[in-house]
Amino acid sequence: MKNRSFIVIWPQYFDKALSRAKGRRVPLKYAVTNPSLNDLVKAAATLGYSFEVDRDARYPACWWSEPGRLLIRKVASKSEIIKKISKLLTG
Repeated sequence: MKNRSFIVIWPQYFDKALSRAKGRRVPLKYAVTNPSLNDLVKAAATLGYSFEVDRDARYPACWWSEPGRLLIRKVASKSEIIKKISKLLTG
């Protein structure tokens, strides 16, 4: 059973090299080149989110790429959280 108190955030959501069809969730102007899980952890900590790190998970559309996902306790909608993280990543 899924735990609905967390929102799953993958580094691929912010990857400038990926198309929207391949998993990018932000506009290109808010995307970064090769985002890492550590970048997401720093951004979530800066924003004050409560989160867990799952370093063994792999993004289904890119299962061969570097693993990892961020589980953020749900405090806002997923799209709002993604926008805030992307703005921090791009500076």
